[in-house]
Amino acid sequence: MSTATLRPELDIPYTLTSAHIDHFRTRGFVKLKEVLSPDVLAFYGREITGQVKRLNKNCKPMAERSTYEKAFLQISNLWRQSELAREFCFSPRLARIAAALDTPIAAGEYHYGLPAFRQLVEQRSIDIVMPDLMRMGGITGWMKAAHLAEAFNLPVVPHLAPEVLLHAVAAVPNGLTVEYMPWSLPMFTELPHLEDGCLVLSEKPGLGLEFDEAALERFAV
Repeated sequence: MSTATLRPELDIPYTLTSAHIDHFRTRGFVKLKEVLSPDVLAFYGREITGQVKRLNKNCKPMAERSTYEKAFLQISNLWRQSELAREFCFSPRLARIAAALDTPIAAGEYHYGLPAFRQLVEQRSIDIVMPDLMRMGGITGWMKAAHLAEAFNLPVVPHLAPEVLLHAVAAVPNGLTVEYMPWSLPMFTELPHLEDGCLVLSEKPGLGLEFDEAALERFAV
């Protein structure tokens, strides 16, 4: 089998049955073997498995791994490493399966650059666009992803860095919520405060942030 033979199957949208949707609602996943042929799964599975083994950096013995490490190998943006993996991950069939599910899907936090987001929104495979500040190259890149989402009538939310991205969310018409992960907040003084469930922006210029020099001394390595 070759990609020329198997690719057409990935280009054909698949209509989920009521049984598939019920299974997703109760178990939280759709079985790929029920929506893709054995030949497609075997062909692309070999490539993806091989790439995961090649890119895996976790070589600790199983006994020394955390519960998370035993269950998962985190390989970011595998599709950037292999054209076959990209072909599979961005296929219309998988995208339309995701679009048919009634649980809103937020994604994009591990994506770099606009091309990846274009695939997600054009195929309607996500419901909420979630760009990451650093992976998008800063506020400018994040805003580009937000405007792309707006063009497809999709809301946008930030990934981490609430002290920075709450300004970006407030600046776009499709901003939804702010992911409040206060990991870096101890580095700053006069942080945004919560009021009736909302983060109140500073009226100071720029991001309205100042470093806490004493805190930075404690964090220095």
